[in-house]
Amino acid sequence: MRENLENLIPRLPLPMLLYNIPSYTKLHMAIKTVRTARDLGAIGIKDSSGDLLYLFMLIEEFKDATEFSILTGTELFMPETILQGGHGAIGGGANMYPRIFVDLYNASVARDFERITFLREKVMRLYDTIYSVGTSSSRFTKGINCALSVMGICNDYVAFPLRRFEGEDKKKIEQYILEFNGIMN
Repeated sequence: MRENLENLIPRLPLPMLLYNIPSYTKLHMAIKTVRTARDLGAIGIKDSSGDLLYLFMLIEEFKDATEFSILTGTELFMPETILQGGHGAIGGGANMYPRIFVDLYNASVARDFERITFLREKVMRLYDTIYSVGTSSSRFTKGINCALSVMGICNDYVAFPLRRFEGEDKKKIEQYILEFNGIMN
């Protein structure tokens, strides 16, 4: 892995952010690999492993590296990330309801646990509805794309081999968006 990083990072025209998403890549980045990438110029990591212990280990390892950002891709972990010293989240739900995630970030920075609890319940509704339509591991991506299409933000294109939601699945997303319009904004 070190050799790949040494060959890649210096050639990139823009700063590089690592993306740890073992559910898709089947590779869980070791802390040593992340450290190597940071030493070669990576500016941070987005961890979408869903492993809170690993996330905390990243935060601890790089707590003194102010130029290296630790971000979670697991939206529900944003408060823990901030409270432990991480920097934030890159969450797909923010494409649909950015205000909730900005408010959740601000509540986390302010250590407003009552507000965190309130906002986390809204995020959980995304998990219980839009993110749970379908049975494939790509349901998060497809659900977000379908929701954005229903909201008129963009089309619901997904790259092959994924397939966009149609029929009953799309109708479920449409219904969820209607329900959310009153409570999420």
